[in-house]
Amino acid sequence: MLALEPTIPQRRRFGLFLLSSYRELRNVYPGGFESFLVAICAAMGNRLTGNPVNVSSIAQMTGIPRPTVIRKLHLLEEMGMASRSETGKGTMIYMTSKSWEHVRPHVARLLELETEMATADDC
Repeated sequence: MLALEPTIPQRRRFGLFLLSSYRELRNVYPGGFESFLVAICAAMGNRLTGNPVNVSSIAQMTGIPRPTVIRKLHLLEEMGMASRSETGKGTMIYMTSKSWEHVRPHVARLLELETEMATADDC
């Protein structure tokens, strides 16, 4: 967490990062930014906890209505970006390796930016 208010150049870099990521990812994830958020939530479930997520938890995390999450998930499945499986806990959602390959460079850039901003705070 940043101890100080970000500088104007840091804000600009972060804004440019968000804009460039959005432009690139909207071409990969048809259905807009909401499709990307559904995929990210599936990735967080897989990558951070080792457990899959379900439609309700994605709706809760993003604020996207549950029916919209379901529609976006169908679109992602058709593209091979997400998959579902039925378990005793309901339908669980997984982000496929195809989808993760599109997201990975943006995560790396975000981590670099975070490190750069934290290092600038130490000065």
